Amino acid sequence: LHHLQEQRISLSQSKQKLAANIIAKRARQAPMRTLLPEICSEIFSYCALGNDDLQHGPHSIWFICAPAVLSNVCRRWRDMVVNNPILWTRLCIRLDDKINHTTRAKLWATRSQQLPLHITLQPSTLPPPTGIPDALLQRFMHAVRWLSQHVHRAKSLTIEPGIPIIPLLLLDGRLPAMPHLRSLILETDDKDDASIVQSVLDAPLLNQVKLRDLTSMARILHRTLEHLTILVITYNKRWVNPAILGDALSSCVRLVDCTITFPSEPFPPPQDPILLLEVRRLEVHWRHQFDPASIAGAFRAPRLEHLVLSNDTKHSLNSRLMTSPLKNLFISAPHLQRLTFFQCTLENWYDLLSVLVEARNLSQLEMFQCQRGSLFLMSLTPQSGEHPETWFCPRIRRLSIDPFDKWDVRPILDFVRKRMYTGGAEKAPESDEFSYFEELELPRDLGMLGFQSRVYMRSQLRDIAASGRVRILGSVVG
Repeated sequence: LHHLQEQRISLSQSKQKLAANIIAKRARQAPMRTLLPEICSEIFSYCALGNDDLQHGPHSIWFICAPAVLSNVCRRWRDMVVNNPILWTRLCIRLDDKINHTTRAKLWATRSQQLPLHITLQPSTLPPPTGIPDALLQRFMHAVRWLSQHVHRAKSLTIEPGIPIIPLLLLDGRLPAMPHLRSLILETDDKDDASIVQSVLDAPLLNQVKLRDLTSMARILHRTLEHLTILVITYNKRWVNPAILGDALSSCVRLVDCTITFPSEPFPPPQDPILLLEVRRLEVHWRHQFDPASIAGAFRAPRLEHLVLSNDTKHSLNSRLMTSPLKNLFISAPHLQRLTFFQCTLENWYDLLSVLVEARNLSQLEMFQCQRGSLFLMSLTPQSGEHPETWFCPRIRRLSIDPFDKWDVRPILDFVRKRMYTGGAEKAPESDEFSYFEELELPRDLGMLGFQSRVYMRSQLRDIAASGRVRILGSVVG
């Protein structure tokens, strides 16, 4: 048995040596070796990933192995990789049995020479049917524990769901100070219990946060909420403490871009208004059985310019959007210019008009994958002879709609024709009270229409485009 074991070790070593020789031979034959050093360096500069270059996805194989891949091209490239610490600042540790996680973490931490790190911890790789092998899990957790000594260097930190990660990063129950941290993504699930953290996060530069439940992390993020400019709350089935949502959001006094996905488990609307002083863009998502308007109606956003209402339910045909509770939000947002509906049923047009009457400065309307959008457009289409100042939403200049069917063709065309300028002057008159329609964006191929509807639509759009008053986007008139 001992003899067989020695033979197996010898064969394994021979196999590794043979593989190394093959790689070395390929490197000697690589065309890169024949290039001038200046050209070789120029090509390297195009291939190397910059410190803040996000052209590659954070979990792509390039992101994970970029330095190792580049160093295998030729010896000159290897020297440039080893001597360029900025290439070693992106570290991704994922549940993978082909990588020695601790060795990899040590190599990246050493080669990066104390530069701030972009760290991704990805334990969410799908396990085999028998479950995650204990040996694999232990290696991954050991690497994360070792990395906790360097997590204070993080410039961005992403933690994905799968197994509890936060406890592995604690030092005596406390989070280390993170003076370089600017972006924090916590896609953790209920397995990561934030209550075990005994300290608040000390990250004075943190300005972007993405997480599933703000109410469970509000205590930990207490010091950083006032510095946030971007906040994204993704879907979670339930929130731990919905009652503190208003206080948490109101603490974000510098917030400019806010995305909120409400849980599917209902909770009472807040009693007091939620003040979002600096928010320019607000995106609200919800799923079936949840009424978003009663919660979002408590928001007050005096600087709001773009509002997105998105129903994330797969089958939204019977999910009507009741917008009347949003009226106070619209009243508080006199600068609202852009309104986007995604996968909403808009047949409650009377309810919607009661809200939009407050949106006097609305200039861009977008409807994507919505039901009954033509009914809504008909209610916004002025009667012949009406003065523009009396229109609902008199400043709408742009409309985007995708998709639509044959029943929507005439309402769309009627809306455009009655809102575009048809006078004899070379330029449409300008006014502080109203605007004429200028731009229509439709699906590129009009794929939902039959042959006759498509021909009719194209001919009418050509006539409108020929007037020079309205731009038609989507190449539907070509």
